[in-house]
Parts: sequence; structure tokens; C-alpha cells
Amino acid sequence: MPLFSLWIEFLSHSPDKWSPALQIRTVLLSIQALLSAPNPDDPLATDVAKHYKEDEKDAQRVSREWTEKYAHA
Repeated sequence: MPLFSLWIEFLSHSPDKWSPALQIRTVLLSIQALLSAPNPDDPLATDVAKHYKEDEKDAQRVSREWTEKYAHA
């Protein structure tokens, strides 16, 4: 089960508003914005969001620890 969901507004737009020239740039900028400003009020994992709201510094520490452990495997 993922720890977050990714909903990008432009994905719901009609096809006539889609620009293939901006596709990858727009996707990357949207993901960057979501990662730099998480929304704990709309979580997929409520326990993670609760930890983030109660102790942001420790939640970031755990995030770095898990990234190191699982992404560098």
C-alpha cells in the first residue's frame, strides 16, 4: 500500500488543454511541489500523517532513515 496518493490537477483536464510539449516538465514540477509541501490533512496513511502533524522534525528523520534503508538497497 502506498504511503501517499498523487493527484495532479492537469490530469483531469479535457484533452484539448493537454500540451505534450509541457508534459514531463509539468509532471515533474507538480511532483516537486507535492513533495516539498505535503498535505497531512488529506493522507492515505493516517498514522504517518498523524506523526507528521505531532512531530514534524521526527517524521522527517524517519523519512530520511527509511529513504536510506529502502531506496539505497
